[in-house]
Amino acid sequence: MPVGLQYIRRRIKSIKNTKQVTKAMEAIAATKMRKATTKALASQDYALHAQELIQNLSTQDFASEHPLMKKQEGSKILMLVITSNRGLCGGLNTKIIQAIFQYIEVVGQDNVDIICLGRKGQEALRRRGKTSLAVFDIRENPTSLESRPIAHFLMNEYSAKKYAKVVAAFTDFQSLMRQKPTIKQLLPLAYEIEEIVGPKNHSNATTVTLQKLHNREYIVEPNAKKLLETVIPRYIETQVYQAILEALASEHVARMFAMRNATENATEIIYELTLTYNQARQAFITQEIAEISAGKAALSQ
Repeated sequence: MPVGLQYIRRRIKSIKNTKQVTKAMEAIAATKMRKATTKALASQDYALHAQELIQNLSTQDFASEHPLMKKQEGSKILMLVITSNRGLCGGLNTKIIQAIFQYIEVVGQDNVDIICLGRKGQEALRRRGKTSLAVFDIRENPTSLESRPIAHFLMNEYSAKKYAKVVAAFTDFQSLMRQKPTIKQLLPLAYEIEEIVGPKNHSNATTVTLQKLHNREYIVEPNAKKLLETVIPRYIETQVYQAILEALASEHVARMFAMRNATENATEIIYELTLTYNQARQAFITQEIAEISAGKAALSQ
């Protein structure tokens, strides 16, 4: 067999192996995406009710003096950047990094300090000359307990009056076909309902829930001030956890589609290479038959 045919056969075999890997990765990403989406929606319901409670309590005179609701002076901003630890998820990380630097360009390079959650964001920021104050790791299946140290770090930095604003940069999972790079304010706490659920809503049920919540009255014990002091930190913890879950769901759906595209491309390449192989093999066989026929004719003469 000619060297060219052997090379094509090796390429076909190699691409078939790659196709098996990408197909398996697509299935794994789909499973992880479903789990992350379920957790994100469950966390959103809790955050919605906590937000509504804060909105009710914020009408009290003392609410505006709470350290996490009180506006600070200055222009410094602390940004929590949430990206993935791994690649192979299309342009997911690239888009959020672009959004971050567009934001930095508006507010000023020296006005933004960054803490990173996820290695890809840290690497991208370092390549562009932006160092991180702190770096946190993120697991495949994080719990709310793991997000607490991050939330407490943000709250402590804001309460110490080091920053005028704390924001989170992450990829918001809106649907299977849409994941939006988002920069969301965490502190000072804005207590409008729209700030938590946003205009997108994962389901129509959220809107119905909001209408019911507006008519709810609370009986507060022992007093509103103490309850507000307890609820606000828990709410910020939930917001950080929600952002992590949204980013993870976006990562998994992006990886699922990236691996699906890779599998489809591998199928097309295998088809084209197989066609090329068959044509080359047919030409080789035809040439051999012609040479044999010519040799036989020469001998008969």
